[in-house]
Amino acid sequence: MKWIPIISKGKYTLLQSKSDTQYVVAANYNANAPENEQWSAGTYFCYFDAEWKLEEFQDALECFCYKTECGYITKARLEELCTRFKDKVIELLEEDGLTGEEIEYELERLGLEPYEMEWLGFPEDTDL
Repeated sequence: MKWIPIISKGKYTLLQSKSDTQYVVAANYNANAPENEQWSAGTYFCYFDAEWKLEEFQDALECFCYKTECGYITKARLEELCTRFKDKVIELLEEDGLTGEEIEYELERLGLEPYEMEWLGFPEDTDL
């Protein structure tokens, strides 16, 4: 299979197949090596339509960044941290004896957008 390099950093290269069906984050990529020996290890992201292509590109790019940027935090890890912080905030507010309405008020003070509140799992227009 033929590959198109998208970006390289250090020993990693993000590639797209010329057949337009997959991405790979390849270690030690060498374009001049024989076709089946161009990298030592890879993480593959396959797609079959435009919607999947975008999602797989985002995943491949995140994988590339995770491997090449010191201190990079993945989206999955950020989601986990946000959920933990949200749960702790609610726990602390409840320990302070706040009612659902008072908790909602405190959460509003965080300045979250409605879609962010929804993403974090806060119910819409109801007491917590």
